[in-house]
Amino acid sequence: SQEVSANLYRIIQELTANAVKHSSCGPISVVINGDSEKLHICVKSPATVRQNDKPGIGMISVQNRVKTLNGKISTESDDSCNYTKIDI
Repeated sequence: SQEVSANLYRIIQELTANAVKHSSCGPISVVINGDSEKLHICVKSPATVRQNDKPGIGMISVQNRVKTLNGKISTESDDSCNYTKIDI
């Protein structure tokens, strides 16, 4: 639906904007996989982007949009990258 498409667009827009805003350098990747029943989105950014314990307004918006779509969101970090993963 158009509502689902708009929410997905805004989710990816916010995640990439956050990565650009908080990253000092390096590539940012967005991978989208899915089929007729499920969708998986992964945004990967350099580890220079700090994962905060308390989400900001942008991440709260992303979390609310994911919840609206009955999805799940998780964040992970390793020495080189941060990952935000969404399953809808």
